[in-house]
Amino acid sequence: MLFRSAVLPDANGIKITRQRAEVFTLLARGMSAAQVATATFRNIETVKSHAHYLRKLTGAHDATSALTALIIAGKIIHPAVTVPGQDEDDTDAAE
Repeated sequence: MLFRSAVLPDANGIKITRQRAEVFTLLARGMSAAQVATATFRNIETVKSHAHYLRKLTGAHDATSALTALIIAGKIIHPAVTVPGQDEDDTDAAE
């Protein structure tokens, strides 16, 4: 099996709403689109739309790269990841 190394997109300049940050955080924690829709009381198509928007916004080829870039940039919080200098309340998601 051949593995390719991908360059992560730069998500530092990206602004996301609190609603999208909530969806992206749950996706980053491994929830499926259906699980996120149920947990956030959203339509599954809305969750899928947010995921598509995330890939388009970051220019990533897949959701994992896009979500990882957001975590590294401090846009969303993942409980298993510690980013130096990042405080849990330091996300800059807009209202």
